[in-house]
Amino acid sequence: MIDVKVKSLRLVFGSLWLLGVLRLSAGTPAVQEAGSVPLTIPTIRFSGPFRSFSGDLYLMGTVGNDRAVYRYDGSNGTLTGQFPLSSLPLAGKTMMHFSPEVAVDTDGNIFLAAVWRPEGTRQTSTGIFVLDRNGVYTRTITLSPRVEARHLTIDREGNLYVLGMNTDYFSGKTDLCMMIHKYTPGGTRVTAFSDCPAGYSLRNQTGLTPGPDLSKLNRDINLGSVWFQNGLIYHVLADLHTVKTFDTSGRQVKQIQFEPPSAALTTPADPTVASSDEIRRVVPISGGRFMLEWLHADVSGSTRHSGRVLSIHDTDGKLLTSAFAPASASAVLFSDEAGSAYMLRRNISASHELVRVNVSVQ
Repeated sequence: MIDVKVKSLRLVFGSLWLLGVLRLSAGTPAVQEAGSVPLTIPTIRFSGPFRSFSGDLYLMGTVGNDRAVYRYDGSNGTLTGQFPLSSLPLAGKTMMHFSPEVAVDTDGNIFLAAVWRPEGTRQTSTGIFVLDRNGVYTRTITLSPRVEARHLTIDREGNLYVLGMNTDYFSGKTDLCMMIHKYTPGGTRVTAFSDCPAGYSLRNQTGLTPGPDLSKLNRDINLGSVWFQNGLIYHVLADLHTVKTFDTSGRQVKQIQFEPPSAALTTPADPTVASSDEIRRVVPISGGRFMLEWLHADVSGSTRHSGRVLSIHDTDGKLLTSAFAPASASAVLFSDEAGSAYMLRRNISASHELVRVNVSVQ
């Protein structure tokens, strides 16, 4: 457990909450830092960290063309493992693309989803590489039926949830277009859920070739995310400002559309400026609220300005507060079972800290 003196987020991140036009409403949330641990990240190109069931932290980093998984003790930030991916059976595989997540089961086994193209073919292949807790490659899970795995999470029973493109739908083998696919630890699909967005034209009239909105769906899947937390599966649709929650059987529990921060960040509203907001991260926090990280852009003619925005929303997605984040401010990562949020802060020395924050309503 991180145990340091609680400080105001305003003091921790300097002018974070002063750089934007802060929109407040009744029940304004107060954000306080509740501790931090240093993290030495040996690469500037990485995804994560991700928190395992045991509380350890994992990230995937790239140095040149070499990838590795790094493991840290979540209580003090000590690096406890560095696992190069050169041990994976990559021979004969080209255009290799790993999903950004590092999924870890209750035994510490590491799961990495990937899509690649076998040499001499135009057909993509997909699978999940498994490393033991010591970083030793043990097997490759072949998904049946096949789905192009773009994002991955795992539940406590070891079931795998893949967010990806369902090739059976586009080949006419099924008329159900689903985005999340649940597999057993051995790779057999149990069920599929989270319908493709309504209103998309995804197949032509014969149903055997893609329709004009395939690129929209591809973007939704690439920008989306999926994770398991407190017995629920969360699915984020970034451009649609939506998160769906499901139980592990695939039954939808709730769908929330988040109020974008654009209106609060442009005061007064400028009719010549077109604004857009894209969700980068959604984190459930205490009291049923959510902390979000957005990519906000203002476009006027040929001029485009963009920046990261941090916001807090109520249980129904209503915006409570938002502000632009300076480049040195934290990225929102995840939350724990108690509803505390965790953020990654980069210091002037280019080192990092994992920061725990609590949100309460005053």
